Amino acid sequence: MSEIDSEPLPPARSRVRRAIAAAVALAVLAGGGAVLALRDDSPDASPEVRDQATRPIDEDEAQRRARETDKKVEVTALSDEFSTTFANPNGSFTYVSSVDPVRARNEKGEWAAIDTTLRKAKNGWRTVNSPYPVTFSPGDADDSGTEVNRAVYRAGRAGVRPVADTDTWTPLLTMAADQHEMRVEWPGPLPQPVVQDNRALYEGVLPGVDLLLTARNTGYTHVLVVHTPEAAARLAEKPPAYRITSPTLSFVLNPTTKALIGKDSEGNEVTVAPTPFLWDSAGDHDTELPDEAAGTGTNEDPEKVDPGPERPTETPEADDERSDEENFGSTDPGEEPPGGADPVAYRAATGAETTLALPALHGPGEGAHATTANASFGGDVLKVIPPSSYLQDTEDLTFPLFVDPSTTGIRANWTTVYKKYPRSNFYDGANYNEDTKEARVGFERDTWGTARSFFKMKLRDSIKGAEVSSATLKILETHSWSCSKRTVQIWRTDPFGTYTTWNVQPTWKRKITSKSFAYGWKSSSSCPDAYVNFTVTSLAQEAADNGWQSFNFGMVASTSTSAPTTTATALETDTYSWKKFKAEGAGSPQIAITYNRRPNTPTGYTMSPGSCDTSSPYIKIGKTSTLSILAKGTDPDGVTSKLEFEFGKKSDWDNGTWATTKTVYNRAIAHGETDSVLLPALTNGVTYQWRVRTWDATTYSGWAPSSSTFCRFVYDSNLPDTPAPVESTDFPADTDDSSTGDVWSKYPFGTGGNLTFKMSSGETDIVKFVYSINSTTYDSYVCANGKQGLSGGLTVSCTTPVTSVTATGVKPPAAGPNTLYVKAVDTAGNISPNPRKHFFYVTPRKTPDGPGDLNGDGSADLGWVTAAGNLWIGTVSKDGGWMSSSFGTHRKGSLIKDGNTAPHIWNGTDTYALVTHNGDFAPADGVTDWVIRTPDGRLFVYPGDGYGGIDVTRRVEVRLPANAPSPSTFSEIKSAGDLTGDGQPELFVAGGVGGAELWVFSGYSGGYFETATQMTTTAWADRDFVAIADYNGDGEADMTYRTAAGNIQLRKGKPDPSGTGTELKSLGQSGWSLDGDKVYASGTMTTAAYPLLYGTPDATGDGIPDVWATNSAGALLLFEGGATSLGQSRTLRSSGYSTVKQLG
Repeated sequence: MSEIDSEPLPPARSRVRRAIAAAVALAVLAGGGAVLALRDDSPDASPEVRDQATRPIDEDEAQRRARETDKKVEVTALSDEFSTTFANPNGSFTYVSSVDPVRARNEKGEWAAIDTTLRKAKNGWRTVNSPYPVTFSPGDADDSGTEVNRAVYRAGRAGVRPVADTDTWTPLLTMAADQHEMRVEWPGPLPQPVVQDNRALYEGVLPGVDLLLTARNTGYTHVLVVHTPEAAARLAEKPPAYRITSPTLSFVLNPTTKALIGKDSEGNEVTVAPTPFLWDSAGDHDTELPDEAAGTGTNEDPEKVDPGPERPTETPEADDERSDEENFGSTDPGEEPPGGADPVAYRAATGAETTLALPALHGPGEGAHATTANASFGGDVLKVIPPSSYLQDTEDLTFPLFVDPSTTGIRANWTTVYKKYPRSNFYDGANYNEDTKEARVGFERDTWGTARSFFKMKLRDSIKGAEVSSATLKILETHSWSCSKRTVQIWRTDPFGTYTTWNVQPTWKRKITSKSFAYGWKSSSSCPDAYVNFTVTSLAQEAADNGWQSFNFGMVASTSTSAPTTTATALETDTYSWKKFKAEGAGSPQIAITYNRRPNTPTGYTMSPGSCDTSSPYIKIGKTSTLSILAKGTDPDGVTSKLEFEFGKKSDWDNGTWATTKTVYNRAIAHGETDSVLLPALTNGVTYQWRVRTWDATTYSGWAPSSSTFCRFVYDSNLPDTPAPVESTDFPADTDDSSTGDVWSKYPFGTGGNLTFKMSSGETDIVKFVYSINSTTYDSYVCANGKQGLSGGLTVSCTTPVTSVTATGVKPPAAGPNTLYVKAVDTAGNISPNPRKHFFYVTPRKTPDGPGDLNGDGSADLGWVTAAGNLWIGTVSKDGGWMSSSFGTHRKGSLIKDGNTAPHIWNGTDTYALVTHNGDFAPADGVTDWVIRTPDGRLFVYPGDGYGGIDVTRRVEVRLPANAPSPSTFSEIKSAGDLTGDGQPELFVAGGVGGAELWVFSGYSGGYFETATQMTTTAWADRDFVAIADYNGDGEADMTYRTAAGNIQLRKGKPDPSGTGTELKSLGQSGWSLDGDKVYASGTMTTAAYPLLYGTPDATGDGIPDVWATNSAGALLLFEGGATSLGQSRTLRSSGYSTVKQLG
């Protein structure tokens, strides 16, 4: 085995009773806060039944329950902000994803319904549960504002507020955005707001002007309500201004779109305030709300689905296509989510009620006078500048006017572009206050012009490589020009973003489907609001085949076969093509994808005798009549049907006749079974090849060893056969290929045992068996009459033929996993070309683990995290000469790996844990434990199981002192063992602001570090811990670390003044140490040459710490440490470590 791992959505209802609810699309990042609460995930913390009930249901468990109940079961472990996955009784899955979020993490870190209702908090009015929480100003208790004018302009005011003073800024709101905070201030005093559901109205912030804030899922909308021409003239003379700041974001104004972008320190876009707009109260408004409970429409022509990209011809057709209602479930929006107080509506004064009821408050109607506004940004101040021509030249301008700068999170999932506003950005519909939460397509002659809309659908890794049987896109049309049908096309497009405008559209890549329909004409009951279903199976399959994590699609009014350009299509000049579609909240676009996970690529593929060799020169197989090839087949859905083997001559592959000359063997198997093929008589000197793949009922896995390679061997009948499987009751074989240690030795490490070798092919001229453990030196031997030895195996002479011999008193060199290699030697001195391998586990001895020791043999060991999310354990020999590897994570004895290690080792996609081991943290059992900063920014102790692994159910979350930095800021952790003499290990951390601070946590007990000591405020951001151990033999801990220049520095520690242990301060800075920092390795250990370094206590037997490293070629090396400088390296693994994420 390789050591390197190569029910429909609930409606997204914001819990506000006001019918027009704000909702947008954004992926939530979990975690990030300081961990200040102890959690115990051990079996003792709760009964087993409770543990099973509260644990998220993974795909396998959901599949089991679906089969048992004959009903679909939600895979809660795959639930996220946008999607829900269901296991179906027939073994397939249905993934339902929405453009708009359907849930968010609450303060407890649990998924909960999105609730943008405003609740009174200490510092203002805060959203209850939102992906981007906002807090609006509480206003001045002594400043209640003035009465606002009614919906239509009338001269005169009951009172006026002083003109805003830009020298006096008042906090208006704060918005949390992906672990950043954005602050907006208003230039002058603010009254107490009138709060209604998710809206806060600040009356009379300027003479004749009110300010309305609305909380949304991804931020907020903002609009100034300008009641009088005089107020408008004042705003034109002195434009409204806002101070926008953030401790961690910088802001830049796009010179073309006038969108204000907030970027983090690495230049990633985090927030956007799209192009500002203004409009008047003229025009017609839809007074009817979208019917989210509408059914699927019938006023449509048959769909025209375009063929998808060509796929391999061997791919079978998938079955079990479910109906739309089965995939999406009932369209009834259902009841509001349970829990929480009822939404509030602080009763407004009559004027406020009138303002909040203005139809144009939510955006311009059809026929309104609307235009873009200019903007400037400098000195943290954003100014929105209404064009003077709009106020002076627009005929029949109807007051109030509305000015709309808003801000949204950058990870929203839709936008619309308008030909009438070719350089304006409408990202996430954050313009026009709330009106553009409906996507538009087609042509409207009065206000909007020609429109097209783009959407992004997020996907989970669970769909990667799957076979898609059906995929349906479901969109709610809420407005059409009439009941006359017009065509809408669905295209796959390139990504869109804050830069997207009519002039800068994403590339229209491929037309997926089209349909002609009409729904939502308010003047007729014959075509009411209705859902439109589009078949997008080819698009979903393309995404699955390519492993996309999302895909983008565009909607355009067109009947052309050509890709859209910035020129309007013929249909985009027809007013009957004008359509609106619900883009946010309940009824936002959804896709339901029903898929079958492909079987896993076979594992345990090998030959008996022999092995799978993919590199020339190929292995030789000696004379045998029982040569077989075998493999293990598994399927993630548990429905494996067979193994398919292909076998033949390499020459036939080379000359192109493989398809007609190969022999195919099919072996029916159940999930998890291993089966074999006994090969026919072979020709001496010929090179043969074979490969294998797994099938379920409908589709197949990839080939093993890979799609482009074969297992190959040369048959040589002049050489002895490989020995039969090794027999031993003292060291029984672990043969299930799981790397978990299911079978252990009878006696603990250090105790000798017996191993019996024999032949299975009936050969009579075998005189000697040679063997070695964890290497292929074959130094040891055993012959007839009890003759045996530990050296000279390949040269010692033996003459008496044997058929079976036993090596006695064999002492494996390590606890944990070991591999024995044995070959047979005949009377002519010929040796088996391939060894028999015997994989077994040695029980650790009952003594405390040594420093860095994971398996109880006293030698420091190594761990690493792979790109596939696995923690591997490398048990190292006492001289560091070899290493044996196994998986390191399990759940109460059941191996977990790959995607199932989330959230412990990775988040399932691209964020990995920080891991370290050295010392017994809990429960004082003498076993080395792991400290892990998980991908969600939390710190845990994972107790060791004594064999190198960890049972993830036993983890304990660590509490930190109040002055400690949040674990989410940690960039490195290093467990140092007990340095202070208190019997508890210390933990060194690089973290805090910018990851640049050096901290030491000490006094660990019961899930809590008593002391957090800050050693530096800067300088550690570009350094790497190497080792914390004694280099100079004085009994005190020293430290080595790597600098950005590729140097390794040695800092020696001093005795603590108390007389016990090392003074921790002496390791904090050079000037506090014994004799300052010294160069340990100069300029050669750069991150380019050696991406990962990890120092351990002595691994080579000389008492000095050593250093593990991966190099640029992907090899794993062990550098022998010296007292004052780094020694020579040895290569433990020549390749495969380029994708390792952490050493620990």
